[in-house]
Amino acid sequence: MSRGLGDVYKRQVKEAVAGKITEMDRVQSYSLASGAASITDLSEISKHVQESGKAKWEEIKTELADIEKKIGDGSIQVTNAQSGEKFDPAKCPNVTIK
Repeated sequence: MSRGLGDVYKRQVKEAVAGKITEMDRVQSYSLASGAASITDLSEISKHVQESGKAKWEEIKTELADIEKKIGDGSIQVTNAQSGEKFDPAKCPNVTIK
């Protein structure tokens, strides 16, 4: 699903070779929307799913892929504390923050 960091680096090298690196944003965003990040490919956990649970496991992976897509397109808003955004607990009434 995710393009991965390799594609981001390839783009940076391509822009540098073309002499356009200075035209790129100074701060690169490694987000779901950019394709440089993903939630998880679940490969390690998948190795341990028993045959009797494989159908349910596929449902879970499909749901996670949908969530990842919605985060990437902005349908689901995620607080980015690294960029200074503040988390508002009032927006998550079903979550208990301790």
